[in-house]
Amino acid sequence: MPKPKPKLEDMLKNRAAENEPLEHDDTDVFTYNSMVNVAAQDQIVRDIPVDKFKDFFTADIGFRPQTGNEFCALTESIKENGLLEDVIARPIPDSDFFEIIAGKHRVEVHRVLQKATVRTKVLNVSDARAVLIATETNLKRRQTISAIEKGYAYKTQLDVLKQQGKKIVLPDDESILYDDKKLTSRKRVAFLNGVDENEVWRYIRLTYLIAPFRELMMRVNSKFPDNVGIKLSFYDDTTQEIIYRLCMEEKIHSLDMKTAEHLREECPIPSATEDSISAALQKLNNNKKPATISFKFTKTRFKPYMEKMKSPEDLENLILELLEARFGVLN
Repeated sequence: MPKPKPKLEDMLKNRAAENEPLEHDDTDVFTYNSMVNVAAQDQIVRDIPVDKFKDFFTADIGFRPQTGNEFCALTESIKENGLLEDVIARPIPDSDFFEIIAGKHRVEVHRVLQKATVRTKVLNVSDARAVLIATETNLKRRQTISAIEKGYAYKTQLDVLKQQGKKIVLPDDESILYDDKKLTSRKRVAFLNGVDENEVWRYIRLTYLIAPFRELMMRVNSKFPDNVGIKLSFYDDTTQEIIYRLCMEEKIHSLDMKTAEHLREECPIPSATEDSISAALQKLNNNKKPATISFKFTKTRFKPYMEKMKSPEDLENLILELLEARFGVLN
C-alpha cells in the first residue's frame, strides 16, 4: 500500500516546529524539479538559433535585467565552461519562435559571444506553469534580488494559484499545491518558496508602493528599510506621492521608521492631504531635541573659573562671546 502523501498544512507546521531555516528545505528543490520535469512527450532538448527567442511575455514577473558584474561573470563562465544549464523555453503558437521561460541572460550571453545556437529544453506547458517556472527560476538562481522583485514574484505566483483554484496543473507530488482545500493561496506560495506565510505577505505589500519608492528600494545597498515601505504601502498613490516629495525631494524630514509610524498616527490611511502630512512632519521637527556639544575640561586648570559660573548657561554664553570675538558673529 503506497504511503499517503503528507498534507501541506502539516508540512508547514512541522517545519515551523523544528525551527529549521525554510530556504534550505529539500521541498524547495522537490517542487521546482516537479515543475520542469514534464512528461516525455511534452519536452525535448534541442539547439535553437539565438535569433529565434523572445523574452518572457506571458506575465510581468517584475525582475530587472542583470547588468554589470553579474552579467560579466556569467559571460566568462559560459566562455570558459560552456552552457552548464539548459535554457528553458516553450514554442510560440503559429510561429517558429520560442518564449524564454528561464535563461534570458544565458541567451543574451550567447548573442554577445556570437554563438549561433543555444541548447534549450523545450517544454509544452500551460501559461500558469510557465509563470511558476519563470518566477521560481529567478527566485532561486539570482545572486542578488531586491525586496521589490521578490514581492512581484510572490504576487505573480499568488495570482496564478488563485486562478487555478483546486485544479491540478502540475504533475506528481506537486499537486500538493492544489489539492488541500483548507489552504489559502498565500500558504501555497509560502510552501513553494520554503518561506513563512507572513514573509509572502510582507513582500507583496511592497508592490503597492509608488514607482519612486520602489526604485529607491531596488538600488544597490539601499538604506530604505522594508518596514518603512510596508507602513507607507497602505496609503493611496496620491498620498504616497506627497510623502515622497516632502521627505525625499524637499527634505522637510527624514523618512525612517519613526517618521512612518508618526505619519500613520497623525494621517490615517488610506489618504491624507498635503497640509496634514506637512503638519505631521513639522510636528516631528518641533519635537526634535536641539543638538548638543560636549566638552571635556581638565578639572585642575578650570576649577577656579568654574566656581565663578552660576550655571551651565553662563559657561555657554561665555564660550560664545569668546568665539564671536575671535571669528565674528556667524549665522
